[in-house]
Amino acid sequence: MPSTNKTNHLGLNQWQESDRPVRNDFNSDNLLVDTALGEHLANGDIHVTAEEKSYIKDWLLSYSYTGTGESSRAFVLGEKIRFVMIFAKDKPLAGYSAFGYLALGCSQGLTVSASGTGFTVSHDTSIKLNEEGVQYRVVMLK
Repeated sequence: MPSTNKTNHLGLNQWQESDRPVRNDFNSDNLLVDTALGEHLANGDIHVTAEEKSYIKDWLLSYSYTGTGESSRAFVLGEKIRFVMIFAKDKPLAGYSAFGYLALGCSQGLTVSASGTGFTVSHDTSIKLNEEGVQYRVVMLK
């Protein structure tokens, strides 16, 4: 006999002590889980394929650092970048973010090296790209 109660999302059996589960109840639940999970995994709008991951890996780099409070801090990369975006975790974008494009220049507080293999962040009263203890995220495009 199926359970007295069912889960909210998939309608899986939730037996009470007085219920008497049978094999078909388990098979039915397994089919519901397999169907829901299979549909989720097959949804290309929310999952990235191995080919897409490889493509992204070919042009995207990410990095994080913790601010030291120094007025200037340089980072040297192992690869050439064309675009860099920096923002502080859990801080407003205004005053805690910057971006730079090798061919067009950078916003205040950020300098990308002429070779494109590094960048320097600044920390002062108007732009805080190296505030002590603050976590920063860096997203770069090759």
